[in-house]
Amino acid sequence: MDGETVHIARRIYYLVNKPQGVVSTTEDPAGRSRVIDLVPQHDHLFTVGRLDRSSEGLILVTNDGELANRLAHPRYGVSKTYRVEVAGHPTLDELDQLRKGIHLAEGRVQASDVHLKRRLKQSTLVEIVLREGRNREIRRMLARLGHKVLRLKRIAFGPLKLGEIASGGYRKLERGEIDALRHASSSQGASSSHRRSKTSRTSQAPKRKRRPTAGANRSLGKVLKPEADNFVEYRESSEDQEIRGSTPRYSTRRLATPQGDSSSRPQRPFKKQPKKKRPR
Repeated sequence: MDGETVHIARRIYYLVNKPQGVVSTTEDPAGRSRVIDLVPQHDHLFTVGRLDRSSEGLILVTNDGELANRLAHPRYGVSKTYRVEVAGHPTLDELDQLRKGIHLAEGRVQASDVHLKRRLKQSTLVEIVLREGRNREIRRMLARLGHKVLRLKRIAFGPLKLGEIASGGYRKLERGEIDALRHASSSQGASSSHRRSKTSRTSQAPKRKRRPTAGANRSLGKVLKPEADNFVEYRESSEDQEIRGSTPRYSTRRLATPQGDSSSRPQRPFKKQPKKKRPR
């Protein structure tokens, strides 16, 4: 450009088995060990998403910003699989609650899938699949059910599996694996997972309560409908007639009586009387 040679950085993709105690941030003022310190140093390397310091397992390191954004964005719904050891023994109903959804501070979250792997003496191994990642999401979901997470390890990211890589180790991704990641994060690959997620949310969404109709007697806690049985006849008394000096006038008046009450009567049409001209 303008007579100068432009060097395009070569795309680099690493699969890393993050150990506990290592942070996923690119810069750490405290000087703690970072994930990007576990791979050969290149310019502009960063992690795809994050694992908190207490978690371990599969995390991707790259300098491909476009692919990283697609893999991390919840819109594309790329699956992430975790093996979790929790304290105690969650019931099947509690595990099913993870699928239906848990209410956290930022809203309702749910697991795409949950499998019970093994019950130990004082803990349980569970496999959880997520399609959107929030901060410490699994830990907070299980805490709401009363179970503390003892160990959390990510074992799969989309089509990639952790395999037998030692803790703290890494390997370069092959061309076929990169293409599989691109497909999983493409609009075509994401559309099916988005539809499944949307269908799940729709089928499990709570039904809204209908508001009371007009004429509701909220003090009685009953709903009245503006129908004929909520109107009763009103007829002027003889004293009112003498004061007005006119013939009896019929009208209807709405009463706040519960529907089906014995005091309700059929509605009669309102007879509008012509106005009398007053003598000047």
